[in-house]
Amino acid sequence: MSVNDLTLPEYRNISPSYIEKVKLGKLDKTNFIKKYYHKSGKTITCYVTSSIVRDNNGNPMYFVSHIQDITEQKLNEELLKKTQRISR
Repeated sequence: MSVNDLTLPEYRNISPSYIEKVKLGKLDKTNFIKKYYHKSGKTITCYVTSSIVRDNNGNPMYFVSHIQDITEQKLNEELLKKTQRISR
C-alpha cells in the first residue's frame, strides 16, 4: 500500500508533483495540506512537511516526512467562519 492509496483522489497529485520537482532539482523541502482516509473510515486533514535527504554526491536517497492531523483545527476554523457569518 502506498501513501496515495490513503489519499483522497483530489489530493493525489500533490506528492508526485513534489517528487518531480525534487528530481529536477527545483525543490528540496515543502509543506502542504492533504486529506487522507483514516483506518476508521473517516476523512482526516493533515499538514505535511517533507524533505529530501541526499547522498554526498547530491543524489536523492529518501524522503523524511512529518504528518500532523489538523482535522479538529480545520473543523474549528469552519465553525468560527459560520458563526461570524451568522452574527453579521
